[in-house]
Amino acid sequence: MQDHWRQAGRPKFDDITLSVGMNMSKDFYSWISTFFARKGERQHGAIVSADFNYRERARRTFTEALISQVDLPALDASRAEPAYMTVKIVPEMVTFETKPGPKLQAPQRPEQTGKLWQTRNFLLTIDGFDQACSPVTKVDQFSLKQQILEYNTGDRRFPIRIPGKLEYPNITFYVPSVHADPFVAASKKRLVDYEAPPATRLNGAIQYLTNDQKVLCTVTLSGVDIISSEEQKLESNAEALLMHKVTIQVEKLDFEYKTDAIG
Repeated sequence: MQDHWRQAGRPKFDDITLSVGMNMSKDFYSWISTFFARKGERQHGAIVSADFNYRERARRTFTEALISQVDLPALDASRAEPAYMTVKIVPEMVTFETKPGPKLQAPQRPEQTGKLWQTRNFLLTIDGFDQACSPVTKVDQFSLKQQILEYNTGDRRFPIRIPGKLEYPNITFYVPSVHADPFVAASKKRLVDYEAPPATRLNGAIQYLTNDQKVLCTVTLSGVDIISSEEQKLESNAEALLMHKVTIQVEKLDFEYKTDAIG
């Protein structure tokens, strides 16, 4: 019996996952803004490894990269923890070099990332729910995802990466039950009484703030509609404040970075 002949196929490069705060360059956050705006902008870059003296020892250079996912962190007004967003990028080509390079010069920033962006500093607003949103204590993590399609041609060994459909998430937040009446009434109208949504759809925003309440970045919510409203589990021996969970859907998200917040 003759053995099967095996041959290497098309190479595939792993996606790159970055965990970042708010101290990256302005160009990096502009790239994220274009991703939210569905522009499919491509970027080239490199991941550089350095030794203890910050001298370059290895470099992974990527080209024609597209963002495939951005994860915004969970927010909790009771926790003073550093906040980070996760950015996943899909490159078309990656090359690896190990030759020694020059000493790296990291940009100087006025504040450390952990002190600059914390999970407790945020502001959620929705049209018509200004007072009801002010006591919001938590917002769950949510992700904006984009399918990245592969286009193979006969004269290329590596596929061309093409941006596909953008998937908008539902957003869940929590408010004390004593302040939840406006959300309960709105959800009853839309989900139980089945009233039509207003002709002008609701809009809103999540502002991510510094400790001195400067705006770091804003995620704008367009076409907001409440799809779920429920009271959290009751426990007779619990001493915590009773919370109400609200979930909204959105038709569009936009991202804006404020360069003047970090000096």
